[in-house]
Amino acid sequence: MNPFAARRARLAAAMEPGAVAVLATAPEALRNADSEYPYRHD
Repeated sequence: MNPFAARRARLAAAMEPGAVAVLATAPEALRNADSEYPYRHD
């Protein structure tokens, strides 16, 4: 199992049933004044 999947599995196991996790991700990056790069969370 890759480290990211293992981390997600540990988080899910630690949470109570029905709980929700809100995680910060990478910010959107502007390509130019009116267009963003396609969003990728990694």
